[in-house]
Amino acid sequence: MDELALLPADAVDFATLTVAFNRAFEEYFLSLTQTPATLAALIESTDVCLPDSIVAVDRAGLPAGIGLLARREDRGWIAGMGVAPEWRGRGQGERLLSHVIARAREIGMKGIQLEVLDENMPARRLYSRLGFSQRRPLRIYTGVLTRLVAEVAELAGVAVSKLNPVDVLAELAATRAVAPAWQRELPSLLHMPELRALALTPRNAPETILAGVVYAPANFGIALLDAGASAETPDARATQVGHLLRAVVARRPRALLRAINVPPNDPLGDALDGLGCAVVSSQWEMALAFGG
Repeated sequence: MDELALLPADAVDFATLTVAFNRAFEEYFLSLTQTPATLAALIESTDVCLPDSIVAVDRAGLPAGIGLLARREDRGWIAGMGVAPEWRGRGQGERLLSHVIARAREIGMKGIQLEVLDENMPARRLYSRLGFSQRRPLRIYTGVLTRLVAEVAELAGVAVSKLNPVDVLAELAATRAVAPAWQRELPSLLHMPELRALALTPRNAPETILAGVVYAPANFGIALLDAGASAETPDARATQVGHLLRAVVARRPRALLRAINVPPNDPLGDALDGLGCAVVSSQWEMALAFGG
């Protein structure tokens, strides 16, 4: 049986790496086409380790698949995995991922995680067969805020302030109750360009952050990168974050917002639900723990 050759990702030039990524996601459920610049940004922001990642090439040496392994201390994440359409259903995806798993074990990781679209049943079956278990659902929001009525009574005595995004991110990381998905962890967000932040602060203590939203302008509209609040109940946290989201779009009420990989009980997702932003896709976060 023909097999793809598996090469360390740092053994090929970046143009080949980009083609390999795009071939792996041809005919995919979502458009994930990368340019060299956007792929480089993904690799940097998510801590992909190219020497531990794989590029698959066919007999002619043409790129036909990829397996990108990211690393943060002893945790790993699959930043992109797949083979070109003509190689699917022939055992090559399983072979490629098995190689990446073996490499993760070899370099001392305690486990790896990934995300997979809910409707991508072939991939979900493959990951389950290789030992991954479903951990939690993640939602992808894309849309405008269709309900913008302010809850004035619940937010008396507070102000919306523009603060340093790094300071707000640090506060959110220190106080969050729900772990973010890999691409929304602090190391990823600190790589993002043009970060902006709004915070909810008491009028009599402007240095105290009650809630925060970190976002960035994007070609589609506004990327929502992180949000959180310190209120005691989920409803109150959603109200605080919702108040900030209304401030984000105050001058552009029809701006398109996007938030990726939002887990259950995250105040950002609860606020977006309350403000009528659409969930356009769902993923499963899956994990594989290495024993011993």
